[in-house]
Amino acid sequence: MIIHETLIPAPEFAPFTYARYRPLLLAREPAAGGHRCRVIGAWVNGREVGAALVFPFYEDRPRYRLLSVFVAPDHRRGGIGSALLAAAEGLVAAAGGCEIMAVHSNRLRGIDAYLGLMRGRGWSAPELLETRIMGPARWVHAARESWTPLFARLDSLGYSTTPYFDKTPEDDAAIHRLESEGLVEPMFRTPEFIDHGHPLFSLVLRQHGAVVGWIIGEVGTTFNGIHYTLGYVRPDLRRSGWLLRGLWDVSHRQYVAFGPDSISAFETPGDNTAMTSLIQRRLRPLFPEGVDMRFTMSKQISA
Repeated sequence: MIIHETLIPAPEFAPFTYARYRPLLLAREPAAGGHRCRVIGAWVNGREVGAALVFPFYEDRPRYRLLSVFVAPDHRRGGIGSALLAAAEGLVAAAGGCEIMAVHSNRLRGIDAYLGLMRGRGWSAPELLETRIMGPARWVHAARESWTPLFARLDSLGYSTTPYFDKTPEDDAAIHRLESEGLVEPMFRTPEFIDHGHPLFSLVLRQHGAVVGWIIGEVGTTFNGIHYTLGYVRPDLRRSGWLLRGLWDVSHRQYVAFGPDSISAFETPGDNTAMTSLIQRRLRPLFPEGVDMRFTMSKQISA
């Protein structure tokens, strides 16, 4: 067995990663930032049998991300995966040492073997990073049948919506008051999202005309549909179904504009327990593909 870093392009290792990362390895111009990806290959008797992809990035501090680690099925259980992971950690140590992290889905095939590999190398226990649910916009029809009483109750309480990008100065002042009163958690504030928001699929939620929340939708970059990246409602209305009704309204707009097969995608950070619960309880039964829960693990590497 031989383990060492190889240069990009490295098309011979494209089969040993997820489809979304293969363009980084193929013999053509890499995607933006692709030149920074590091590839660690494994050979047995001159044949490529596995690879690990490591990517450096910077947020509040230098970090590395293990994009994938994969071994050919006929060479598993022989220590190659552990050797690839050790080499990835060694790469980080040689760069001066810092944190290396990885993300995986609860739908990952062979998840028990993967978790065993990471645990054996001393990585942290998995922590929930985000919960995502996605499926055809036709979900609004099934929801309408079962949610009619909810909609009638909310209408009686003064529920309404207007396009987010048609806000008035008075609306902006109302949003600022909510934020200044500490009623809007940082994760729900809009500035970082509104540059990408789609005018048809971004709404202000109202009660008797007053601003009580918002939903921002963006055109999906990796699927045909709308990615609803932000949804907020005032804390005293969070158990009333206000946000659920808003999600239905924007998805119905999507259904009309793009058709029943366009994809609606909703996600929330792992620490947003209220929205995670809403996805699991109220949306999951309406989405045939179910819920995708993404977890993160990490390890501190010394130089």
